[in-house]
Amino acid sequence: MGFQQQDGFTRGLLIAAAALYLFGVQLPTARVHLPLNNEIQTVEVEAIGAAEQKQARERFEARWNRSNRIRTAIAIVTMLLLLVVLVRIPAT
Repeated sequence: MGFQQQDGFTRGLLIAAAALYLFGVQLPTARVHLPLNNEIQTVEVEAIGAAEQKQARERFEARWNRSNRIRTAIAIVTMLLLLVVLVRIPAT
């Protein structure tokens, strides 16, 4: 795409989109989602009762869902920034 060929505003949008993606999507995935997924995979559902299953779900679900909603919103903003960049690139 020729990052260096873009004007200052478009280049700034690209940098903002990249930063948002790295810190708002990838970082929460690594710091929140993967550890929670690994933790929930250790639960042996067949070996525990309904009360323990409910507790495991409650420990996992609220934090995972909250983080996922934030991560999804940031991914949408990132996509919108990249669409603005795409529209601003002159056709050849």
